[in-house]
Amino acid sequence: MKKLFFTLLFLLPFFCNAREVLHLDTVLLNKYSGNSLIENWKFTAQYIPGKEPIDLSSWKPLSTLSGEDLNDTLHKLGFTGIGWFAKEFYIDSGLTNKPLAFSFNGYGAFDIYLDGKLIHTFGTFKSVTTKAKYVNPKLEPVIFSLAQPGRHVLMLHLENYFVITPGANSLASDFSVAINVKYADAAVELYANGLYISFTIMYGVLILFLALAFVHFMFYLFYRKSSANLNFGLFNLSMSVMFGCIFALSNIKFEWVHTIALFAMLIALFTACLSLHAFVNSLYYRKKWGFILITVLGVLLFLSSFYNNDIVGQSLFIFLVIFTAIDAVIKIIIAMRKKIPGSHILGCGILFFFFSIAGLFLYGFLTSGHFEVTPATLQGILLIMLLILILFSIPFSISAYLAWEFAYLNKSLSKQLQQVDRLSQKTIAQEKEKQEILANQNEVLEQEVKLRTEEIIAEKKKSDDLLLNILPAEVANELKEKGEAEAKLFDHVTVLFTDFVNFTQMSERMNPQQLVAQLHENFKAFDEIMERNGLEKIKTIGDAYLAVSGMPVANDKHAYNAVKAGLEIAAYIRNQQYENRFEVRVGIHSGPLVAGIVGVKKFAYDIWGDTVNTASRMESSSEAGKINISESTYRLVKDDFTFIHRGKIDAKHKGAIDMYFVEGEVRSI
Repeated sequence: MKKLFFTLLFLLPFFCNAREVLHLDTVLLNKYSGNSLIENWKFTAQYIPGKEPIDLSSWKPLSTLSGEDLNDTLHKLGFTGIGWFAKEFYIDSGLTNKPLAFSFNGYGAFDIYLDGKLIHTFGTFKSVTTKAKYVNPKLEPVIFSLAQPGRHVLMLHLENYFVITPGANSLASDFSVAINVKYADAAVELYANGLYISFTIMYGVLILFLALAFVHFMFYLFYRKSSANLNFGLFNLSMSVMFGCIFALSNIKFEWVHTIALFAMLIALFTACLSLHAFVNSLYYRKKWGFILITVLGVLLFLSSFYNNDIVGQSLFIFLVIFTAIDAVIKIIIAMRKKIPGSHILGCGILFFFFSIAGLFLYGFLTSGHFEVTPATLQGILLIMLLILILFSIPFSISAYLAWEFAYLNKSLSKQLQQVDRLSQKTIAQEKEKQEILANQNEVLEQEVKLRTEEIIAEKKKSDDLLLNILPAEVANELKEKGEAEAKLFDHVTVLFTDFVNFTQMSERMNPQQLVAQLHENFKAFDEIMERNGLEKIKTIGDAYLAVSGMPVANDKHAYNAVKAGLEIAAYIRNQQYENRFEVRVGIHSGPLVAGIVGVKKFAYDIWGDTVNTASRMESSSEAGKINISESTYRLVKDDFTFIHRGKIDAKHKGAIDMYFVEGEVRSI
């Protein structure tokens, strides 16, 4: 049914317009194979159609319209890109009034005449107002019938200005025309089968690329961290568009379809080059200069197409494709040499594609382009198989690489999950063991906590005792509560200074251990005396001892307590039994002062003010074994002790001051 449909489709104009069809004739031929009309032609550079009878006596003989030396032969005959070709043939009456067809295969613009009358045109001839358009009819049948037996003439008016250089090797400039004549139904069937096969192949390839594009676009939508799927999806989409455009250009005759197809093909080519470059770049080489160069070339290619500059456009097209190919090949080879994982999978397809294309071009150059892709020969079958492998080598290798990458990531994730599971099981076991240990050791832990709490309390007491040993209790409590202690003014206190007489000379007669031991024993006794009498020890400075009475807690008997402590110190020193016994002198003065903490590290509680300085002058103005007090202290304790008034004595930086030696405490009757 399919064959009958295409046969009726092509014969319909002939039967519907029987009165207008030219009834022509052809050679005796086999129904399906037909007869070839490529030999015994004649050529002339100029001819005006319409003259009858057609006289070919002045035309130059041409043995064939095919062959390796045809270009040179045509140039010798005077062919400069346009000319006329004619062939005589005879038929018998058996083929009259039967539908026949010519099938043409060649490149150029063709006017086909039969017995001087135009029956068909392929392509467009160059003129002042029109641009030449060369095509290949690809065995498209030209249907006709012959009414009379006998002699007939087939003429071709052919234009191909690419054929202008003898010895040219390009496919476009290699002149060759193949003509067959056969029954119309056989020609239509052959052409329809060719269209069907071409459409099936193109449609299959297009669907395959679209499917690959869709799948990898989906991969990218679900996992956008990897741009490789996006780039490969764009590459497959571009390839599908290019194959659709190729099919449209080859089989659809409308000019506006060709214009749209060419523009779409340029966009697809640019997108394919850019996406392939981006794909390889994202995997192995993250530099932007190649992307910029491809973009610039693409823009220039569109501009040249817009301004119809074919030479510049073809040059840019070739450079764009070559640059993309070389760039991808170099980066893949470098990645393979560096043994980057997965590069061999990707490299096999890409390198096979580009090296195979380069090999085909080289083969075509060496054979002057004389090879056909046809299943009729072993060479044609091998070429078809190679072209199929070349066509799908890049998409299949990239798909294989992405599948490998997915499998690799999946395996890595599975291993990590297994490791996490093992760690989880181990953690659960450890946690279970910990719970058992905690359950078994709960009582032990409670006892341990109790013991540690007691130790902490003991250590805290030690810290508090140490702090109280350094600071007054009120100041220590304020420091613990607030983190700081403010300096305070005390209006009524009494300061006591002691100093050992001739300490330097005594230390020279004693070894260091004896000196320190005796000094420690004395100061220890002084501390006890201070505590008994309610004085606050401030510090020791060398062999000097400083204490204050009446602070930090106010005490009305501050002067009395200080003098009494001084008498006890003097008595203690007098009663010592040491061979090298120290002699002490004591100075006491009453008045106001400021007390507070100084420093952050190794801080100390200290006192400042003129009262402290005056007490120091009282001590330095005293004598061995004596307690020397000032006038202000004397007024506070004159009724409690007996004194010797020393009169006014000069004190350093103080001038003359009244001073008193304390003789003893007044005994109550």
